[in-house]
Amino acid sequence: MDIFSILGSVVSGGATGVIGSAISSIFNYKNKQLEYKHDLDMEIATRETMKEEWAQRTKIAEVEGATQSDLAAQESFQASMLADKATYSAGLNIGKVGTALMVIIDFLRGIIRPVSTILFISMSFYIYFSMKEKLVATGADPTGFMDLFNQVTTVILYLATTTVCWWFGVRGESKWKG
Repeated sequence: MDIFSILGSVVSGGATGVIGSAISSIFNYKNKQLEYKHDLDMEIATRETMKEEWAQRTKIAEVEGATQSDLAAQESFQASMLADKATYSAGLNIGKVGTALMVIIDFLRGIIRPVSTILFISMSFYIYFSMKEKLVATGADPTGFMDLFNQVTTVILYLATTTVCWWFGVRGESKWKG
């Protein structure tokens, strides 16, 4: 063995070791990049999954909340309807005269809503058509008469709409979905 072959073996072995180490480092670097990309993709997928899960939980909570609200509104409406059926004459031992008076009170209490509603609606139509007829028949100053007409009509319409909405309006919560 001469010195050149020993030196050649050392140099070529060293070069092969350096090249092998460099190739291993490149493969390790590429492997780490792939692992990082995989971890990043998994994190993005986890986030998307959590986002969808929370969206579904929010929808479920909204539906449950709306259901509870509707249930409470129905219970309130039912309690209100049961209260409307209450009578003052039922189960009282106050004699014939007292019972007769209580039956009259029950009757008046029962017809007050429909009678007041019909009264205010009728008054609205009557005042509107009678004032319109008088305006045409008298040939009066339209401006002053229309001011009076507007004031009276506004008051009667206010009373009529208040009566209709109050007595016959929905007592629960109305939801318009479009």
